[in-house]
Amino acid sequence: MKRLFTIMMSLVALNVLNAQEIQLGYDIEMSKEQSSLSADSITAEDLEAAHTYNPGNSLYGLLPGLSVLQKGSAPWEDGPGLTVRGYGSFNGNNILIVIDGIPGRDLSLLNVDEIESITVLKDAASLALYGNRGADGAIVVTTKKGLKEGLKISADYNYSLKMPFRIPEMANNYEYAGALNEALVNDGYDPRYSAADITAMKNGQKLDIFPNVNWQDQVLRSLAHNHEFNFSARGGEKFVRYFVNANYTGYFGLYDNTDLNSQYSSQMEMHNLKIRSNIEADITPTTLLRVNVMGKLTQTQTPYYGYDLTTMYSTPALAFPVQTPQGMWCANSMFANPLAETVAQGNNVNFNRYLYANVGLTQDLSFITEGLDVCLTAAYDNGAEVTDTRNKQYMVHRVEYDRDPETNAIIGTTSTPWGEDTSLSFNGGWLGAQFMRFNINAGVYYGRTFGKHSVNAAFIYNLSRTKNKGANNTYLFMDNILRGDYSYAGKYFATLVANCSGSAKLEPGRKFRIYPAVSLGWLISEEDALKGNDVLSHLKLRASYGVVGYDGRLTYDMDKQFNQAGGSYIFQNKDYLTGLAQGALPSTGIEPETDYKADLGVEVGLLQNRLMFQVDGFYNNRKNIACEGAGTVSDVIGIGVPVIFTGETINYGAEVSATWRQTIGDFSYNIGANFSYARNRIIEASQEPVPYEWQEISGTRISEMYGYVPDGFYQAEDFNADGSLKDGVVASGLVSTLRPGDIKYEDLNSDGLIDENDAKYHGVSSLPSMYYGINLGAEYKGFGFQMMFQGAGDFMVNTMLPSVYQPLYNNDKNISKHYLESYWTAASPEGRYPRLTTESNAHNYADSPVWWERGDYLKLRNLYVWYDFGHMIDKVESFKVFFRGHNLFSVDSVRILDPEHVSLAYPTTRSMQLGVKLTF
Repeated sequence: MKRLFTIMMSLVALNVLNAQEIQLGYDIEMSKEQSSLSADSITAEDLEAAHTYNPGNSLYGLLPGLSVLQKGSAPWEDGPGLTVRGYGSFNGNNILIVIDGIPGRDLSLLNVDEIESITVLKDAASLALYGNRGADGAIVVTTKKGLKEGLKISADYNYSLKMPFRIPEMANNYEYAGALNEALVNDGYDPRYSAADITAMKNGQKLDIFPNVNWQDQVLRSLAHNHEFNFSARGGEKFVRYFVNANYTGYFGLYDNTDLNSQYSSQMEMHNLKIRSNIEADITPTTLLRVNVMGKLTQTQTPYYGYDLTTMYSTPALAFPVQTPQGMWCANSMFANPLAETVAQGNNVNFNRYLYANVGLTQDLSFITEGLDVCLTAAYDNGAEVTDTRNKQYMVHRVEYDRDPETNAIIGTTSTPWGEDTSLSFNGGWLGAQFMRFNINAGVYYGRTFGKHSVNAAFIYNLSRTKNKGANNTYLFMDNILRGDYSYAGKYFATLVANCSGSAKLEPGRKFRIYPAVSLGWLISEEDALKGNDVLSHLKLRASYGVVGYDGRLTYDMDKQFNQAGGSYIFQNKDYLTGLAQGALPSTGIEPETDYKADLGVEVGLLQNRLMFQVDGFYNNRKNIACEGAGTVSDVIGIGVPVIFTGETINYGAEVSATWRQTIGDFSYNIGANFSYARNRIIEASQEPVPYEWQEISGTRISEMYGYVPDGFYQAEDFNADGSLKDGVVASGLVSTLRPGDIKYEDLNSDGLIDENDAKYHGVSSLPSMYYGINLGAEYKGFGFQMMFQGAGDFMVNTMLPSVYQPLYNNDKNISKHYLESYWTAASPEGRYPRLTTESNAHNYADSPVWWERGDYLKLRNLYVWYDFGHMIDKVESFKVFFRGHNLFSVDSVRILDPEHVSLAYPTTRSMQLGVKLTF
């Protein structure tokens, strides 16, 4: 048995999940094996299976410690939320993006095909390089370079079909009518529709009076489509190397009936053209010149109304027809026409242009002393967004019921014109956003080996200035970095970093903070007792500790007090003049957030490194978080109070990652997995005094859910005959009248009344603490596949959406079939949701777990299947025909919406992509 196990394991070639080199930025590159840092990398090959328009969406489940969660839904705004080791601040999270050594750039402006590697920096020893910008973590992206000899050309075309991932199904006409009648009766009113009316609806009769419009089918079509073309050339010769890439992407969206007006289209569209050129040249035997230029032009189009779909969900099928027989838009006094809102008001066209450019010069100074180099890099980035709006108003015919004056029965409808049709107007374009960024960094680098001693040292100066549109919207950073790496005999490692980092947001005279860090590593497997061991072939311990800052949640002039508009005074002729009043008091002791980071990691390799994995544990303590001072000062002060910097959190967790690769003849396969756990706790948030301990924010998680504690529903037996509550039954201070089917809450303070004192923190957060990815793949004689399962756990989502989850109230909402499946009635008193009502109900619709769902999910995030004909064609390296699928299915509790995007906005999509790629 032991021999069988040894034979099986010897067939396994398991490599470390990460690339062999890790990029830290500022021209610093380290061997993964010789590093004591907590940093992980992937290469262009790892991104191939998950090739997406936004590179951030290609990172799901690939890097331990990096969580990727869907945020937007429009194709140009679908960049995911990225977090490194969870949240450290209750004021938000902002990862620093470093592209080709330049901090502060935007990952979404890149194309996957131009990326060589991506590194995530997680501990203080790697992040201290970025001083006042590094506490939330950093992602370092390196774009592709040229080849020393030869030319490689690659071209590919992809065609994608995109389908709504999930769209809640809304009630048809008779389902809505029955639910509305029930709600009205619950509220003590007469029903609106008779039994005969509902029977006619079920039989498809009287559609001119009782229409049955599926607004989703009117507004959305089942498919969007996307075209993408990529071309790249990579090559060079002895003195010059180059990489050139061009990309076009065109998206045509999910809206239907967008061609009803010949003057414009209201379809969601995007056209994107992007070109990159990276050149390296040896201008002397000791001088290297690098020039990287990227230009991007994007045009996007949306309906003038925007792409929020609340009206589509909230307008009942029964409300009115789409149009009158004469082709005029219909509406009524309560509901807008969802299709008209989308297609009849014009459109917005955005024009975006971006430029990223950097020039670097590296001079070898070995003639002074061996191993000495100097580097100088200057970068200029520019971007702007111009919006061209075309707008018009449209006439509607308000459709109202005609009723028999004696029986009140519905006998027909009356259509009344309202509003007017106007001609299309143009605003001439306006500048929506603009930025200019200038960055310069200069470094002196030294690296030598003396026998068993290896030393690398650097002094780096960086200046970064970003100017955005608007006042007080220019940001300046300065970093003065000292960094040293030492190794002895290839088995003991140490890194020391100190950054004197400055920020223009800080007070005069206190602009700079020092951020030190240290890391140590021990490659135990290089000790004589283990060296050459065929079983335990690799064993490394590493640890780091240090301090990193973040100033991104500070604003200018926090240390100043300004006057503001005061009360109005009446003078002669009834003229009103506004006076001045003192503004809020200035803040003192302004500090950037300061994160004290500790990390401990172990890497293990077995059987000549055929089996390797790594485990990391971390503990971070974030201090100086900005808090509202009002929580600590009495209102008697009579003036606005300053922001104070007393907030504190801890954030801790662990990461595990591994990959299995095996090749047997022409067959190879791989299995990879990583798991991350990050949990946080608020230590101090300067909360104003609260009467009960269950309302204290200290000790809770960041974004912990807050609300009442449901305890079933009020039942008929809780009420007297006159509708009043029986003695001993808890009353509500949130609504004047309770009825059977309303939510019953726990009376936490036992005062017999449900009010704000009975709301509490529930111990669950809207931020996941668990994140994982599982990657499976195989290839045989040119045929292969890769699939990525990715999931997140231990979090809740808030489903308080009108019509879908909270129907009918205020008499201007629809109802979903999901709600109709399980709600309280006298016949089903254990329903999931409270009774139906047409009235505003602050009691039932208060925050509570009734309106929360577990957000945990497992998705088949990516599927990539290909066949490579390259071996059949002379002079062709590769000719792939492939299929890619994204977001193909999800296992979760939400069921009717994407658990990552519980919203009534433009839906997230699953996509099916066919393509070809030729490389020669």
